[in-house]
Amino acid sequence: MLSKPPLEGQRVVLRALGPADAEAMFESIQDPEAVRLTGSHGTFTREMIAAHCARVAAADDRLDYVIALRGDPTYRGEVVLRHIDPDNRCASYRINLAAWAPRGAGLGGEATVLLLRHGFAVWPLLHRVELEVYDFNARAIRAYEKLGFVREGHKRDSLWWDGRFHGAVQMSLLRPEFEALHGSAG
Repeated sequence: MLSKPPLEGQRVVLRALGPADAEAMFESIQDPEAVRLTGSHGTFTREMIAAHCARVAAADDRLDYVIALRGDPTYRGEVVLRHIDPDNRCASYRINLAAWAPRGAGLGGEATVLLLRHGFAVWPLLHRVELEVYDFNARAIRAYEKLGFVREGHKRDSLWWDGRFHGAVQMSLLRPEFEALHGSAG
């Protein structure tokens, strides 16, 4: 079984996502801004979200964590390492903050570092973590760069939203870059 212990930072506590988080996750994806930032065109039912939460809680090939604040277990969002590719020693990363999560307070950055440190420790051969962020999300791009992610490319016209195309910025962070900025992964 994949180790998914609670991960504690200065202000953030990450806990393994589970079935009990389904309702809060469902509520969080009703936020139009979250839907736009993730480019989610689909409609998700409570049952679909409950099934997803149960499935990822038992998964051995991904790390799904709830973002909470110290002293307050309320769901504030999620951070995920998934699409683990052991042959190429890489994984993909994503984060989604709920509308009721404090914005601009650095919680997403702290949650990202906690999850990546754990991911690099759990998978000692993991070398590269990659993500995509839509080019209209300048705040997220700056936050990822501050954490050490490097822009690698730009997918042109990859999202159709509000009657126009938007591109996606491809970014990655390598283990040595992470450790130089954030200390050893374990």
